[in-house]
Amino acid sequence: MNNKLTRRIRRIVIMAALGVAVVLVAVSRLGGTGTSTDSPDTASSDSAYTNLATPPASTPASTAAAASSRPAPAGKTTTTPAAGDGDDGADDPILVQPTANPDAREAALTFAAAWLNTYHQDPQAWRDSLTPRVTPDIAEALANADPASVPTGGRATTAKMSAAGAVTTADITVVADGTKQTLGTLTLDLIQQGRAWLVNDIDWTGR
Repeated sequence: MNNKLTRRIRRIVIMAALGVAVVLVAVSRLGGTGTSTDSPDTASSDSAYTNLATPPASTPASTAAAASSRPAPAGKTTTTPAAGDGDDGADDPILVQPTANPDAREAALTFAAAWLNTYHQDPQAWRDSLTPRVTPDIAEALANADPASVPTGGRATTAKMSAAGAVTTADITVVADGTKQTLGTLTLDLIQQGRAWLVNDIDWTGR
């Protein structure tokens, strides 16, 4: 009886010891895996995301360079004065030479064609063809003009246009209709009256 009791007690003690050992092993394993640190790959990945999300700080030099590289607004042309000009640094607009109105060019060539058209025309009919294309002062000056003073067989070709204030000047080259030899230059000053461009001065320079 006493031997059986002793065996049972031994078994209980052995089982308890085994249970304690199992518990200690489990606890030690849990303790080893419970503490974790970020690996180098994870840290570098987080750093990369941070760098992408945060833009680099701009410096005054980079801001000025970016501003200077931007194109100027369309339709506005400016120039920066050279250093030492005594300017306050503001941009001065470039002054553009005015160009001749295309309507003035057409009016000049139309008048030149009528002025050169003397073939089979009496003086009065020739003068009447010019009157609607000139100012009243020139119409009065043409009252006694003789078409015989106009080069015969001439034809207007190119017209060099220039503008100065309200006056547009056309230098028209006149050539011989057959040989195309240059006969001279017809210079016309035109001014705008209403919607029309009228000849205000006539000058012929022959060769």
